Order: sequence, then structure tokens, then C-alpha cells
Amino acid sequence: MADEVERDYDVDALETRPRGRPFMGSAAAEVVPVRLDPELKEAVESRAEREQTTTSEIIREALRKVPRLRLTTRPLDTWSGRIFG
Repeated sequence: MADEVERDYDVDALETRPRGRPFMGSAAAEVVPVRLDPELKEAVESRAEREQTTTSEIIREALRKVPRLRLTTRPLDTWSGRIFG
């Protein structure tokens, strides 16, 4: 049975496939938990649903628009392909 499976798949390609999530900028992203009041959470979720995206993406986009935050690189949002900065 294993021989039959190996005939149908390129085993070498499967073994060399990168693992994990793609980078979101210059390196692997870090999870940062935040607390939101119920009204803000509902607003973020509602906007994410309207824009057919994730709540995380809405929050990242908002943080990138804060004038005092200076990014050293122009991050590429790998989920949408947009360049921010």
C-alpha cells in the first residue's frame, strides 16, 4: 500500500515543504494578547466581517496607522498581499 501512495505523490516535494505560517514582515510574527472592552470587540468583529478579513488584520491595520509608531521596514501582509507603510 505504501508503494501505491508513493507512486501518486512526489515524496521529496512533500518532505521539503516549509512548515509553519508565512512571515508577516521581516521575521516570524509574535502573538500579543490584548484586552478589549465588549463594545470595541464587537466593532472590530463587525468591521472584519464587513471587509471579509480577520479581527487580527483589522487590529494590525489600525496599529500601522498610528503616527508615532515607526516601522523600520515596510511589512508585506502575506494574507492580502498589500504593502503597508
